[in-house]
Amino acid sequence: MSAQEGTNPKASHNRVSVFPRSDARLKRPLAEPESTVQGTKQGALKLQKQRQGAFTALSKTACNPWGRYRKSFKINQAGRGWVVHANNNTFSEAIIKEVKTTKSELSRVITSPHKNFVELQEAIYYEGAIFLVYEIMDVSLGQIFSSPLGRLQLFEVAAFSREILAGLEHIHKRLKITHGDISSSSILLSVTGAVKIGNLGTSMLQNNDIRDSQSDIESVGNIIIECLEPSTFLRKVGSLVSDWGSNAMNFVESTRTQPASQLLKVSFPSSVS
Repeated sequence: MSAQEGTNPKASHNRVSVFPRSDARLKRPLAEPESTVQGTKQGALKLQKQRQGAFTALSKTACNPWGRYRKSFKINQAGRGWVVHANNNTFSEAIIKEVKTTKSELSRVITSPHKNFVELQEAIYYEGAIFLVYEIMDVSLGQIFSSPLGRLQLFEVAAFSREILAGLEHIHKRLKITHGDISSSSILLSVTGAVKIGNLGTSMLQNNDIRDSQSDIESVGNIIIECLEPSTFLRKVGSLVSDWGSNAMNFVESTRTQPASQLLKVSFPSSVS
């Protein structure tokens, strides 16, 4: 997908970008992530250091999760869950999702920190289910698509595609599983512009065969079609119909056969020329 394609007349809405990784001249100003998330730059650096390493220990216990967390309300964050807060002096918020399974499956759940994963903070087994504790995100990509702001521009499509592919490459190469549920609903965003893949804990429990990994990549192509041509997506055509330029159209076709590592070598635009 080339920078030149960002001028396609089909992306007629001249508005600011929702992705801070795109050209700073085209987006609304955002607070510095370290001050927004942690309050200080030192705090952000400390958090980054904590998240380094491929397989950091994850808190896994067998107990009643409702003794540790208090339910606030139900929410759909890449599927149904509960917004909760910790029953301690931190009062920290999270989302809990329940997966019916056996206690032995708890060993499948690990953490592998990556900037494009919704953070899995804890896994708790209780009475025939594992409760997965995730960080709270702000909005799904699907909700962005249906907003009144208008269709995303090509450079924004390239931006979120790259983030999703980076996460999938890690899932496939490091965790050696298939996510199995990549869609605009399972891709989540924060107000600071982070793009993250949701429900990784569920994928670990399902232990989807790595031989099906191409289906994850193909789903990225389907998300692009959903964004640019919603009616084509609903007809399940599987390809872009309108002329978005050869690079964009070839990229979508390549998601049917190429791994994430190969697609990440494509030059993604960062601004409209």
